[in-house]
Amino acid sequence: MQFQIKRNLVRGMGVILVFLFLVGGLSLWQLQAIDRSYSTLISERAWKVSEARGLQASYEYMALMVKTYLLTGERRYVDGYQLEEENTSRRFAGLKESVYTDQGKKLIADLEEKYRNFKERADAAIAWKDSHPGVPVEADMLPLSEVQGMIEASRNFVSYQEDQMEEGRRENHRQVAMVMAVSLVVLAAGVLVVALFLLSLSRRIREEAGTYAMVMASSPNAIITVDRGGNITGINPLAEKLFGIKAGEVVGKKYNAVFGSAGGLPFAYPFLNVLSDGIARYNDEYIYEPAQGGARVLLVDSLPLSFGQRQVGAMLIARDITEQKAREELLRRENRELQGLAVRDALTGLYNYRYLFDRLGDEMLRAMVEKGNLALLMLDIDDFKQYNEALGHPMGDDLLRQLGQVLVSSVRPTDVVARYGGDEFAVIMPGTDGTAARELAESLVQRIENYPFPGKDRLPGKKLTVSTGLAVYPTNATSTWGLVKVADQALYRAKGGTGNRVEPFFSALPELELQLKNPGSPLTYMIKTLLQIIDEKDRYTYAHTERVVRYATMTAQELDLPVGETNRIRLAAFVHDLGKIRICRHILNKGGPLTDEEWAVVKQHPVYGANLIRPIRALAPLVPLVMHHHEHYDGSGYPAGLAGEDIPLGARVIAVAAAFDAMITGRPYRPARPWPEAVQELCRCAGTQFDPTVVEAFLAVLVDMKDAAPDGEPWAAG
Repeated sequence: MQFQIKRNLVRGMGVILVFLFLVGGLSLWQLQAIDRSYSTLISERAWKVSEARGLQASYEYMALMVKTYLLTGERRYVDGYQLEEENTSRRFAGLKESVYTDQGKKLIADLEEKYRNFKERADAAIAWKDSHPGVPVEADMLPLSEVQGMIEASRNFVSYQEDQMEEGRRENHRQVAMVMAVSLVVLAAGVLVVALFLLSLSRRIREEAGTYAMVMASSPNAIITVDRGGNITGINPLAEKLFGIKAGEVVGKKYNAVFGSAGGLPFAYPFLNVLSDGIARYNDEYIYEPAQGGARVLLVDSLPLSFGQRQVGAMLIARDITEQKAREELLRRENRELQGLAVRDALTGLYNYRYLFDRLGDEMLRAMVEKGNLALLMLDIDDFKQYNEALGHPMGDDLLRQLGQVLVSSVRPTDVVARYGGDEFAVIMPGTDGTAARELAESLVQRIENYPFPGKDRLPGKKLTVSTGLAVYPTNATSTWGLVKVADQALYRAKGGTGNRVEPFFSALPELELQLKNPGSPLTYMIKTLLQIIDEKDRYTYAHTERVVRYATMTAQELDLPVGETNRIRLAAFVHDLGKIRICRHILNKGGPLTDEEWAVVKQHPVYGANLIRPIRALAPLVPLVMHHHEHYDGSGYPAGLAGEDIPLGARVIAVAAAFDAMITGRPYRPARPWPEAVQELCRCAGTQFDPTVVEAFLAVLVDMKDAAPDGEPWAAG
């Protein structure tokens, strides 16, 4: 009878095991096939979504490059547009090859058509700008509607791909559910057969013991089992190999006596907690450091073992994932390296233009949340073109690399140094106000001037210098582009003067608002708009206007004029060059002396300006000052040839302030004069071109400004 039971048990076990293995194998094979199909679908759709979103970012970037070129005329933005166009074409080619559904082909065709329309508009606008460099760009020339169309088309494509992903996900769930349902039904039937079979043959424990022994022996994981008392009841071959022990030596011993005790193995994982609380734990990472061999990373499960409603022990399953973790770390490191290449400038190794704007936005957001400050420096190498021409472009590239390293080593660890483009660099200085940023920038400029760059003796003064513009958030601007713009304006003013200096951004517009006493009035808005038009047309005129406002106001105060007259002079200084709006850009920015015909046009700008403001009641008192600020004290000026006291006093004040600033500011056709030389010229022309009394008061103002300046020169000397 015992033999018969054993023989039936063996036969039954064979049938049951074959049945279970077949069901499990078929189910596993089907699930793997479903998983592979689903993974392929998701990967393909995710790639298409990523590429479509990349196209959307490219559209926005190309539109920005076109718009900036149309507004500024700088060819580097066309280069950026063309480079991004190549990336976009590659993306289109990849997407078209990967789309195989009718709807997908229709969407990609629509996307391509929108892109083609945008390119036609953009290329036409660029060509028009190339052939009309001095003509303002009309708003309808910007391909804004085409950009919106491209973005909408890419969104439609992304939405379609996401819908396809969702449909694939639902189909995957349905297939998995079907396989699982069939498997469960088959397994349930198998369990029923097993139960009936075991009831008729023998006690269930014998069959379970055999199955348990097989699982323990064939498992790819290390397995240890204990009974309710914490005694080791089983240990499989992989556990023997992992822990360096023999099953015959430890089975029957207390688990705590073998693992984690003073004389035991250094495996202190709290496995026996499952005996007290009955709670299974999964995927716990544990570092096992044996006495011999390297440390291993284990993924540990601890499971309660139950028979019926009674817990009879626990099982520990440990999987060695050391190699898997090493591969994951290698992949993370490679990803970090790739990300580093994507945000670095190829020549200097500094952060690039895109990273600069991303990081600047992050730092401005942090400053806003923390109610702090943020400074931005824009640096440009003085006479870099001359250096390249004298020593060659390879030496110029070496100079850019060396200067980048000097900048990195000179700033604080929290600061961010980036190459803005060409020979321009930028430094983001988080948590820094204007005073601290000015001090840091001055020390930076000084270090660059004293640094032994090779070939610097070929430059003027036998030294390498940089001009630096400084702007501060939130004092000067509250947006990323706004802060970059005002820092760039400050840099332009620094280069327009003597160079080799730090120029903090200054705007006279707040004073204008206070002067008009109603910042939100249409009049204030109109004047600010006119000044901004001047800035777009001729940055020199705009910067010149802001400095003349300060000079003229301080001179009027030095003359002890009444408050009303001082305010009238200040306001007139704001608009004294307003007439230049009617003068062509190529005349205002000409790189050499003007012809007689061009000079005759320029001499009309006081008349143009006076005519512009005459119809405005609030500005009517300023008309004489604007009209006559180019009259000479001896009557040789223009437009009316007035002399002496016939010239309005305010016009005489503005004339001195404007002439001094023009002398100390460089222009395309002449360099800036040193401050002492400009003072000598004022003194020489006192009584002929200028009112001597006004010159005397202006010189007193300059003395006060010079004494107050940290470096011994007036703050506005350039």
